[in-house]
Amino acid sequence: MTQIKARRLDKEAGFTVVESLMAMVVAASIGIAMVFALGSARQNAREAHVRQLAMRVADNLMIEALGEAPLSLVTSGPVTPNQPDDLEPLMWQRSVTPQGNDNALYRIDVVVPWRVGLKDGQVSRVEYRWGDG
Repeated sequence: MTQIKARRLDKEAGFTVVESLMAMVVAASIGIAMVFALGSARQNAREAHVRQLAMRVADNLMIEALGEAPLSLVTSGPVTPNQPDDLEPLMWQRSVTPQGNDNALYRIDVVVPWRVGLKDGQVSRVEYRWGDG
């Protein structure tokens, strides 16, 4: 009788190889999912940083244009602020279009396109200004 009890206890003690392998597969799956989640969060943070930088550039260019006399009709150029080396430089374009026949009202368009990885976007601002061109 004691021999039967001893065999039963030996069979139930510890994990089987299949159970151990399944536990490792589950743990590895959770680890891989966390790595992908962290990579996605990092990409979103970089995109938000570049978008914010483009918005600041567009705001500054618009402020310059609203105070500039006379207005230059089309200007463009690169932006090279303190940005990480792996980011593509931002290019901006500002155009001024006379509105109406008397050229007293001007439409000012500022566009700053950006790119992070495979995702493209742009920030644009439009303002109107009275005065001489």
